[in-house]
Amino acid sequence: AIERVFGAPAPRLLKRSPQILSLDTALLDARRQALQKILPDIDVGSILRRAPALLSYSSSTLRSNYECLTANIPEVPASQLVRAQPTLWCSNMTSNVLPKLARLRQLTSEEEFMRLCRP
Repeated sequence: AIERVFGAPAPRLLKRSPQILSLDTALLDARRQALQKILPDIDVGSILRRAPALLSYSSSTLRSNYECLTANIPEVPASQLVRAQPTLWCSNMTSNVLPKLARLRQLTSEEEFMRLCRP
């Protein structure tokens, strides 16, 4: 079931994210489908192979984080950011991402910021 959800060999995924063993396969399927709805134009399987722990987060948390990325970095589509760095999607936006983003904006010109945000 794990290989079907992720499209990759289970041992490799479990080595990277053993907590997914504690999740019911129906829940894994449901969360994968929910992620695909958030990112309809992206192969969610490729993101999950790189960051299998994403399935341990609720879809509402990931949707909220996705909306936060969209609102705070409007210059770059959040889907591109998630594709380039999937673990960004499950980071704590309030305490980790937003303060670092604000500091980065302070330290760079708009042109430099855009260059750094390009996936």
